[in-house]
Amino acid sequence: MIEEDGPTRRWRRNGVDDLLAIARRMPWDYGADVARAITASLVDDDYVQGPLDNPWRVANNIKWLDRAVATDALKALLARHPANHVALQDPGGIAQLLGALRRLNGPAAAESHQVLLARRPEEHVSTSDAGGLARLLNELLKVDAREAVVTLVQRIIANFEVSDAMGAAALLRALRKANAGDITDLARLAAGQVNLTEPDGAAELLEMLAKLHLPEVTRDVARRAAQQAVLDNTYDVARLLDAVNGSGASQALPALANRAANTGYYAPLVKRGLADDFAFGREPDGTASRPWTWHDLCFVGLMGKP
Repeated sequence: MIEEDGPTRRWRRNGVDDLLAIARRMPWDYGADVARAITASLVDDDYVQGPLDNPWRVANNIKWLDRAVATDALKALLARHPANHVALQDPGGIAQLLGALRRLNGPAAAESHQVLLARRPEEHVSTSDAGGLARLLNELLKVDAREAVVTLVQRIIANFEVSDAMGAAALLRALRKANAGDITDLARLAAGQVNLTEPDGAAELLEMLAKLHLPEVTRDVARRAAQQAVLDNTYDVARLLDAVNGSGASQALPALANRAANTGYYAPLVKRGLADDFAFGREPDGTASRPWTWHDLCFVGLMGKP
């Protein structure tokens, strides 16, 4: 019997709104029985009884109810047949829901998974979300839904449109994994369409283009990324430097290194041997500073002039 002055009472007093906190702590800290007792009231909560049109919401609720060992609530949610009600336009949301159902044990989850596949989301999802399409393609491949994969690939090729570099790279990888044939023309089209201001996405796309053996396209993307990428943290600078260099587009390195130095990110440059010209710093106009010593700085500080 569960003690009323133990964890159950504390969570009843604080409520069960924070399902994420329950999911992270209760099963491990207090055991599955306590978690089930605490989450029993979720059967009547919005996590279970809320709208079923948003696949992202349904998928996340399934995931956290499962992690929270909210067995009764999870059964109640699946009993509402969410696979029959979710909208099919968002490829990323559909992929998320398919994955959540696939990872669940039990016949109810398996049935919901089959029902969602039977609604043929590959015929209805928007083709403007490259990242979401990549996730859906990968999810369909995991369950060997070959007919659905073929249909989705055909729609992607016929309506190819990308805007973010990260999504473009993910979609090209998924198409390659799906054996979609020669995707070099799509890669060229993607390279010309994408926005390269996000460094991590630009790096992902550069690496994918290099794998597709498109040196001219890779060099053009590297040149544009060196000029356009927003350099506002050390990780992004280092990631993009490595991608430019590793993709065989080292011609863009000087421009990128110069921009990184202008924004004060010397550490990744020094680590990669790209800061030799600026061993003594930079002048306001970007040129290399002349050699100096600590004695020179002390002298300037005392005398007020060099």
